[in-house]
Amino acid sequence: MISAMNSSISTTYCIGDIPVEILTTILFQLADENLHDLLVISRTCRLWRSIIVNNLFLNKRFNIFKKKYLLGHWTFEDTDKLGHDSCDYTKDQFSLIGNPIQSHCFLGSCLHLDGNSVITVPVNEFSRYQTDCFAVSCWFLVTGWSPLHNTMPFQTVIGAWEHPDQHWLHLGFSETTRFIQNQVMISAEHIQFDCNSTTPIELNTWYHVVTQVSRKKQEIYVNGHLQKTVLMTSKASATEIWTSGRTYPNAPWSKQEMQRPETLCIGAKCLRPFPHNFWLGELADLCIWTRWLEPIEIMAIYESKAKLDNINIGQLIVDKMAKLR
Repeated sequence: MISAMNSSISTTYCIGDIPVEILTTILFQLADENLHDLLVISRTCRLWRSIIVNNLFLNKRFNIFKKKYLLGHWTFEDTDKLGHDSCDYTKDQFSLIGNPIQSHCFLGSCLHLDGNSVITVPVNEFSRYQTDCFAVSCWFLVTGWSPLHNTMPFQTVIGAWEHPDQHWLHLGFSETTRFIQNQVMISAEHIQFDCNSTTPIELNTWYHVVTQVSRKKQEIYVNGHLQKTVLMTSKASATEIWTSGRTYPNAPWSKQEMQRPETLCIGAKCLRPFPHNFWLGELADLCIWTRWLEPIEIMAIYESKAKLDNINIGQLIVDKMAKLR
């Protein structure tokens, strides 16, 4: 309750008196910051729930979220420009190595990689890519083991792992274990943290994977489910410490930064000193975000079985919230 008083008038207002249009605008501001908290707030009263848990509201919110935080989006729909990024941030500055070709899958168009092909995108001069907080989502399929041109038993679906100091993203799997994983490198001292899923990869099977990275933590989701969280707040919990023979920084661990990317490689680990760890299979609807996705959004994207531009994420979230009542 809010009371407004002067010498002769006393007027009492309640939140239900606020016009729905104004309340909706206020809730949109909250939605941009934290969808999870917004959905919790929706349980406060029927009015708020009717506004928030609403197909149109949630779709509009997600479209605004995409416009603000979607950094790169590859749908592989243009056969003449397979490396075209529909976000247009990198202005189609891509190169094709080998013979990546368009294929088709349950999502529509996708990218076929033959184990010796890669699409490269230089990102070192694009400031939004120079971040330590991002998420990557994609659909992929593996058609074979041990690509002929791979020098190591590892396949990379998307990488940005340039030597000596541009190790930013390495999403793929070791053919020894066959669990999808992402790798992050912190510091010039080359402190590597791996985040491994628990789902074994099978041939000719589509998987939806999301990896989320910040300076302090990694997460990996497979088919909508969180499978592993790795904290990177302690150097002692690193997977590998690579020695380079150089003088290492004296700064406290909390002040040492993640490395930043130079070249984004779709279908391989890196461009320099030469492309390797190629992918043998298919890739669809590759997205890179500058914010983490909410678990309910990740599950909704997976369950939609559609490309990002075709998802009715509002209805998917409404249906999930209805099951929680």
